[in-house]
Amino acid sequence: MFTKSVIVFLVLLSLVSVSFADEIQLSKENYSSFETLQAVIEVNLTPLQALSPSNVVLVRPDGSILEVPRYLGAEDKRYYFSVALPSLPEGEYTLALRNARYKEGNLIKNIELESTFNISNREENLVQVFPGFILKSIKSYETPVLSFEMMNKGKNSVQVSFSSSSSFLNRELPRKTLSPGGKETVSFRIIPSEEEVYRGDFLIHYNENFTYSIPVVLIKEASPPVEENKTVVLPQEDAGSLAFDIIESSLERELAFNESLEGQIPFQNTGEVDLHDLQFSFEGQISSVSRIDTPSLDLLRPGETKSISIVLNPDKNLDTDYGGELVIRSREGAEARLALSLLLTEIEPIINVTRTENQTSFNGRAGGEENSSFLAWFVIVGFLVILVGVIIIMYRRSRLKREAFENYVEKIKKR
Repeated sequence: MFTKSVIVFLVLLSLVSVSFADEIQLSKENYSSFETLQAVIEVNLTPLQALSPSNVVLVRPDGSILEVPRYLGAEDKRYYFSVALPSLPEGEYTLALRNARYKEGNLIKNIELESTFNISNREENLVQVFPGFILKSIKSYETPVLSFEMMNKGKNSVQVSFSSSSSFLNRELPRKTLSPGGKETVSFRIIPSEEEVYRGDFLIHYNENFTYSIPVVLIKEASPPVEENKTVVLPQEDAGSLAFDIIESSLERELAFNESLEGQIPFQNTGEVDLHDLQFSFEGQISSVSRIDTPSLDLLRPGETKSISIVLNPDKNLDTDYGGELVIRSREGAEARLALSLLLTEIEPIINVTRTENQTSFNGRAGGEENSSFLAWFVIVGFLVILVGVIIIMYRRSRLKREAFENYVEKIKKR
């Protein structure tokens, strides 16, 4: 009898241990439509297959499944989950882990986890953020740039400020104001600590009483420094990845000061999911002497290749060498960068310009205004000289004619 009691106790203890080790932790209990739901899923068991977004479902109060885009990222046995909630009626909903199988002895079992939350809708102080987490592999020497997008889904303007739970923010980010329907992107570079796995939280505060805490996990690769791969994997939306690749590894061009160069930069979606709202921009000094003629792209499907049109030195006034990066970002968080270098090979010619004897002389660039002004004065003076010459000639001719006429009249009178 004692042995049976011990066995029953051990079984119950193991069940209690599993229930505590495996759980879904929501960022809060009450959400409104259009907010970003965030969760951390702890799975101590080892699934037969890596979990994907299809294993995490949103269940309506009536038991039906809500089909919305979901994002899942894995770090060891911890999974980060986020979803932008659509317009939903109020009620109690469930976030559930389904069809995640693991092996116990010779048996195949399911990991079933659930956590409930309430939808309590409001129309004010309503901000959506993307992504809901950042999970990224970096080189040991890398200082990555992170970006977040904020959208005001409410009917009032909101004041937004930023902080972090750790010291990865090396500068204070300016506050922003989001008008109703407005959208803002905040980007910043961080310097990770020496640990192999760097963890922190980026905090987005709005209208005093509301805060998003965005988990940031940076995993340093153990390999020695090598040339950076342009395919960057960010929060995973499936067993594939959110990733795309700029076909060129780098771009270096030589230009004279008055030359301009237009070209196409191809890039490809190398992941397995659609990428939306691709934005293109320059970072660094190159931005002041370059132009993008393709500011955005709505959709890039898996395997699809598109091109971005750029113009280097469009104003034809290059004065030195310039460097920087072309950056492509998708709404889902995928990012790719292309290093750009613009080298000046021929400078604008220099001439000496000397003014009058009583004026100072200086060295400057050959300017069209000086040449044009000199030419104009030369033409005017030449015209005046010719005009005066013509007047003098005409005057002399008329005088000769008048004198001849007067002589003729005198001869007539003498007769």
